[in-house]
Amino acid sequence: MTFYRGDLFVASLRSQALLRIILEIKDEDYQVKEVERWFAIDSSTGRLGRLRDVVEGPDGNLYLLTSNRDGRGRPRPGDDAIWRLIFP
Repeated sequence: MTFYRGDLFVASLRSQALLRIILEIKDEDYQVKEVERWFAIDSSTGRLGRLRDVVEGPDGNLYLLTSNRDGRGRPRPGDDAIWRLIFP
C-alpha cells in the first residue's frame, strides 16, 4: 500500500481490486470519506487478477504488480505484469 496525492492505495490479492481510500481531515483526525474499488468486476473478481503491490515510482506515477502465477490464482496470457498508472 502507498499514500499517493493524499489518498491511500491498497492492492488486494483476494478481492482482486486496487482500493483507493479517500481521506479527509475532520476534527484534526483523518477520516475515510470514500472507498473506490478500481479494476473490480465484482466482490471477488478483478480485470487484472490478484494484485500484489502498489507503489509510487520515481516518475510520480503508480505502479501495480499482479500475482497470478504463484499457484493460487488463475494465470492468463500476459501474467504476471507490472502496470503503470499515469495520472495527469
